[in-house]
Amino acid sequence: MKKIRYPFDLHGTLSIQYRDKVNPIFLDTNEENQSIIDIDDFAVRAFSYEAEDRLLKISLQKAVNLSEIADCDSVLT
Repeated sequence: MKKIRYPFDLHGTLSIQYRDKVNPIFLDTNEENQSIIDIDDFAVRAFSYEAEDRLLKISLQKAVNLSEIADCDSVLT
């Protein structure tokens, strides 16, 4: 598999504040109905840059380490 090199590195956390009546299903929230997400848990799926607006759009997907959750010693791809 060829490793893709992106022209940027993402580090840090995302903070998502939900509205009062929104309860996310897949993300844990704190007492203020807020999710704190560590960027290092995600992989860049795609990105685009609009030079005119100076807007960087990044699509993330959850990175899962299969070797940590697999019951056997090897993982089939």
